[in-house]
Amino acid sequence: MRQLKQMATLALTGILTIAPTWNAFAASGWVNEDKSWVYYDTNGTKHKGWIQTRDGYYYMDLDTGNMSIGWKDINKKWYYFKSSGLMNLGWIKDGNTWYYNLSDGVMVSSGWLKIDGNYYYMRSNGAMAVGWRNMENSWYYFKADGRCTFGWKKIDNKWYYFAKDGKMVTGWKEIDGNYYFMDNAGVMKTGWINVGTNRYYLDEGDKHLGRMTKGWKKVGDGWYYFNSSGFLIKGWVKSGNKFYYLREDSDGKMAINTTIKIGNESYTFDKNGVYTGGKASSSAATVPEPFTSAAQTTTAETTSGSSIAQTKADAKSNPGNVIGNQGPTNLASATSTVVAQSSTAATTVAKETTKASPSKPVASSKPNNVSRDGELQEGRTDGPR
Repeated sequence: MRQLKQMATLALTGILTIAPTWNAFAASGWVNEDKSWVYYDTNGTKHKGWIQTRDGYYYMDLDTGNMSIGWKDINKKWYYFKSSGLMNLGWIKDGNTWYYNLSDGVMVSSGWLKIDGNYYYMRSNGAMAVGWRNMENSWYYFKADGRCTFGWKKIDNKWYYFAKDGKMVTGWKEIDGNYYFMDNAGVMKTGWINVGTNRYYLDEGDKHLGRMTKGWKKVGDGWYYFNSSGFLIKGWVKSGNKFYYLREDSDGKMAINTTIKIGNESYTFDKNGVYTGGKASSSAATVPEPFTSAAQTTTAETTSGSSIAQTKADAKSNPGNVIGNQGPTNLASATSTVVAQSSTAATTVAKETTKASPSKPVASSKPNNVSRDGELQEGRTDGPR
């Protein structure tokens, strides 16, 4: 009898000893341990590495087996995992900075990104560029929502022009048949300027702001004439049988209602600037008559020739129309300075409480760079051309 009791005791002890092992093998699937999700394979071991579910991809830390949340460096590529553990696709905001994960989950860095026809530049740490950016000795300007600027842009109350490749223009630029001049800092000039040995006048009126003047133009209280290349003309000019004089001692201002000495002769001009003595110079350039409709057609104050759109900023506020995150909203106005960013993208977004377990795995393979029913329109590019 005593022998039977001893055998029973030994058997019970053996059962209690191996019970934890049985329980461990029984715990397959997702398990929340110490506030972290882990996944047990059917053999009872913690899964490590990629897990694919119907909802997307998860990554289990190779050391702990814990489900990854936030930024994760995997084989020298950065991925972002949401508070639910799902791998992020598209835009993600970390603090005040936007990042973008391609359809294989890899964060874009040090390159151009094209989404819905708009261009963005993602810096070496993956941060979306905003404001001024110098790349390969050319300046670009990225709006508050990250879109690369093309055409006219008013920044800090100054006008700039960006070519179709996004580069800031300097010097002369023909736009819609009119010429404009941007200084070395890219700022559009207005008023009088000297370029080389020539003098020009760039319109200061709102309707044709910055446009190079051709023909007759009244500036201040004087009349001036600019040829077809925009050069200020000085000396004698004629219209029909009438002669006018653009004074060389007054920077080309037309002589009106005065008598002046030219060389050794005195010449008198009436209130319309016409020389009263008849023929004056056989070498006078022929020009349209001032103060007439024919002369004013080159400087008529209409809006049809204006190239600068004096309108409010584009209403679009999102970097791209992508799945999940819809991109930045309520962004502050762009500044003219790009603040230096951290050299790493490993700052995690604040975690949220996840009550439900992650989705059931269907595979443990790494995500591929494949399209998702055509909804995610993105890709690497060499930049605008």
